[in-house]
Amino acid sequence: MSGSSIRWAYRVQSIPNSIQSTLAAKSFLRQLFSANQISTGFVIRTLSPSLSTARHKTAIVTFDVADPASPIKLFNRASATWKLLLPQLGEDAVQQGSELEDETPASVSIDDKFLGFTILSAPKPEHHKQDIVVMHGLGNGHAYGSFKERGSEHMWLLDNLKKDCPSARILTYGYDSKLESNSFQTLEDLTIAFVKSLQVVREQDLSAALAPKPITFLAHSLGGLILKQAMIHMNRPGAPLSYHDTRLATSGIIFFAVPHQGLDTSFVRAIVHNQANEDLIHGLRPNSPLLLDMRRDFNDAFPFRDSTIVYVYETKRSPTAQKNASGRWEMNGPEVVLVDKDSATAGRHWENEPHHILSVNTNHSDIVKFGDNDEDYVRVRSQLRRILSESEGIIRNRFRRNMVNPLQNLNWHSTSDLADSTIYVNDAASSHIQGQTSSLESVVDRFDNKAVSRDQDYILEPESAPRRTWFPRSLWHWSTQSSTNTRVSLAISIVIVICIVTAMTLTISIPAASPKPRYIDILQSSEETWALQLIAFT
Repeated sequence: MSGSSIRWAYRVQSIPNSIQSTLAAKSFLRQLFSANQISTGFVIRTLSPSLSTARHKTAIVTFDVADPASPIKLFNRASATWKLLLPQLGEDAVQQGSELEDETPASVSIDDKFLGFTILSAPKPEHHKQDIVVMHGLGNGHAYGSFKERGSEHMWLLDNLKKDCPSARILTYGYDSKLESNSFQTLEDLTIAFVKSLQVVREQDLSAALAPKPITFLAHSLGGLILKQAMIHMNRPGAPLSYHDTRLATSGIIFFAVPHQGLDTSFVRAIVHNQANEDLIHGLRPNSPLLLDMRRDFNDAFPFRDSTIVYVYETKRSPTAQKNASGRWEMNGPEVVLVDKDSATAGRHWENEPHHILSVNTNHSDIVKFGDNDEDYVRVRSQLRRILSESEGIIRNRFRRNMVNPLQNLNWHSTSDLADSTIYVNDAASSHIQGQTSSLESVVDRFDNKAVSRDQDYILEPESAPRRTWFPRSLWHWSTQSSTNTRVSLAISIVIVICIVTAMTLTISIPAASPKPRYIDILQSSEETWALQLIAFT
């Protein structure tokens, strides 16, 4: 499509879930736009489930920006989102027999900002095997427009990747990355917003008893730094277990021109001078303390050698910003290399082989604007397919090792902090694996504790629950610190006492009682070894 017919993309949300097809959606939207004095033609690029509620759908619609009746001419540009009142639905716009009373909103929202998560492609539930999350970069980054071929309507995430990766749900994440901005968000602020939004998207999947679906990230420029900081954030002590699960479920990453060691900020200094976001941009300069700390901490937060990371770098200079005659900034200034090869490929210390890096013969912005039949896209697709083909097995095995008792993923109390207490797992893990018999069996297998029955349901005792145990906390702590001979003598004494008490109990008639839950305490000694304690209540 030529540059004269470029279309502007809009996200239309709160479409009734009863609308099952693109054809029905077009009929519905035609009535909606007509009722709101929008008469221009439009194209539905995608129709997907809503992330906010199962009762709605979201569509991406494009309009010809040159059309005088286009929404871009009609809407108040000061608004981020517009509300369009719903018309009376025609029969052809709704699946016959649907009941709309409980699912039809009073209005439909439409925006062109694409902030937060947007589903571009969603396989049927039975075919959904993994997630691909795409993050745009700095400047005029946009969760949809940044991935369109320049001067064309071709959007490779929709027009290529959707067909090439049919089992993957494809999502984009948008955030405020404008250079001319009055926002004083820091990188940490952007990260926290992303992490919390990601948990909402993955909430249903992370609640599954087995390993959640693998997730692969494609991140450009500043988006890659937000992703790295997110991994660090999700690895912090005390983080919710769902954060650790998301980190564990990450099967691979493709970084596109991400300034791991900084970027040339000279071209934007004048733009952000005395603006609220000046500190954010200043922190992206080469070898800034922020980036040095991030590189070190990311290696600790994402140490998984079985997760592939590919580093894509630019090989052309990019135009810089300069003011035009009217005083507006335009990207037509002297050309520079924004992120050089060394910065873009500064990966984890073992990722220094040629198969970890990939060059794309374009500039910093166009590195994620693939065209149709693009050789650079084919090479990126090959790397992505390799990640996806291995992801299910990698994540399944990773969760088998880490799901119930992840040494590196839970916030454990130390014996020095609780010198006179039993060492036990925190409440977050308790709620996570409550009732998950199969998961608990893996603990039993790991510790070869044959006394735990396979046909019982077990739960972990929460940290705040009453500690009704025959095994004194001080005795446990003492036993981990005492000499081997002393511990053996103690163990023999305890066994003798238990045998005597058991024999006495068998001679007493006890009325039958309803079964009560058993509790498993996972205990950790000061030597980082583990023990399993079964507490039965009768």
